[in-house]
Amino acid sequence: MTQGPALARPIGLLHATAVVVGIIIGTSIFVQPSETNRHVSGIPAVLLVWVAAGLLTLSGALACAELCCYISTMRYSAYTCSWRLLSCFACSSSK
Repeated sequence: MTQGPALARPIGLLHATAVVVGIIIGTSIFVQPSETNRHVSGIPAVLLVWVAAGLLTLSGALACAELCCYISTMRYSAYTCSWRLLSCFACSSSK
């Protein structure tokens, strides 16, 4: 069997990633403000919600970075360290 002409792939990994990031940012810019404004009245309150969400996101990112630094200094794999940390958390919260 002979194959016909192959489709050209003009979009590479970088461009596909840029398209996805653009879709995510576009959705955030155009959809989220109307949803936030529906639940919170007033522009100062909306801005306060956005700042609070940004601070929560920043603290989550810093916690993940701290965990990654902790795991990389250990001699175990990331899976083993995550399992041990989560099991310690589960045991301590059940007491």
